[in-house]
Amino acid sequence: MGATYGIYLGMAAAACLFAALAERAREKTYTLCRVTLAGQEHACRVSAASFWLVFAAIPLILVSGLRWGIGVDAQNYFWMFTNIHYNLANHAEVGFYLLCQLVWYFTEDMSILFLLCAGITVAFVMLAIRQSSRNMLMSVFLYMGMGYFFYSLNSMRHFMAIAIFLYAYKHIRAGQFWRYAGWILLAASFQKVALVALPLYFILRIRWKCYWYAIAGGLLVLAAVLHRPLLDFAYRHGFGFYQAIEAETSGWSAVNILITLGLSVLAFLYRKQLLERDPGNIILINAAWCGFLYFTTSGWIPEYTRIGQYLTVLALFLAPELIACEAGSELGHRRLRLLYTIGVYTAFTAYMLLIIWNAQAPTIGWAPYQSVFQRTEYYKDLVPFWPLA
Repeated sequence: MGATYGIYLGMAAAACLFAALAERAREKTYTLCRVTLAGQEHACRVSAASFWLVFAAIPLILVSGLRWGIGVDAQNYFWMFTNIHYNLANHAEVGFYLLCQLVWYFTEDMSILFLLCAGITVAFVMLAIRQSSRNMLMSVFLYMGMGYFFYSLNSMRHFMAIAIFLYAYKHIRAGQFWRYAGWILLAASFQKVALVALPLYFILRIRWKCYWYAIAGGLLVLAAVLHRPLLDFAYRHGFGFYQAIEAETSGWSAVNILITLGLSVLAFLYRKQLLERDPGNIILINAAWCGFLYFTTSGWIPEYTRIGQYLTVLALFLAPELIACEAGSELGHRRLRLLYTIGVYTAFTAYMLLIIWNAQAPTIGWAPYQSVFQRTEYYKDLVPFWPLA
């Protein structure tokens, strides 16, 4: 496990280092080259923050994209990959189907699919952080510390969709429904659960009154009481795959309840400051409260964290906004800001260490880490892309 901790923590440290450089250079630009055309000199410039976020993305893409034989979903993805090529039964959405066909066009090695999916996921996450985060370092750290990077090692399609949703968040803030809907439909082409994000556009933009949350909680409790016909309806209309795993994947997530509870309390305490800083922060406040209500009432839904993560992932933006509310130079503000910052980094570093340790469990399988360069053989009759060890 020592090597596994070294790989994952080294990746996290490198990503955070480059994200810190991106945050420090947020307002700067770099001149990459100068070109003279028609007697006029033109400078090729790039945002310094974007430049460093590219480097922050690289270790995440390499660790995720070059893995092999880890994660409980690895074998399932192999069968999906081969079934798509040979036109056998599969449950892949059209976007993922086309992505697999693209890989088959160039190679028979499924490891390239892992690399491509990792690149898509991390690229959209970094683009979202660049465009929407008040503190890029904290957002990059939370992407790993809250477990989203590690969860993506199993649920590739789901986290590609989550990453696209995170990028589309800017269109919720801007009130651009059709652009938002276009990105969500793209996300749903990889994992159809992403369709739950369409009504979030309207739900999260409303300035909820306090008692509205109570009403919403009551409706969710009612849905829990009447959940059997609701599930049967969902199984009949496109989500039949989840019926087979209902018994083993239903249940409550204590971690998500605690995280959303903490975010909801802070969002309540700082509601006025958040909205004074930016009225668009109502989206993040609602995401925290709706996430808490959802995770405390909806454990009857198979794989219910997949839906809830469309709310909790916005903590990547909410946490920096909450800390920014203590932006004053007075001693009290400085102390609270420092306390919150230390709390975030300490708590989620500990959580990340726990995630890596628990990854040894057979139901997770992210540890010990193994790269594609360590494999000694590939599937029979399929030509490997990488040289075998």
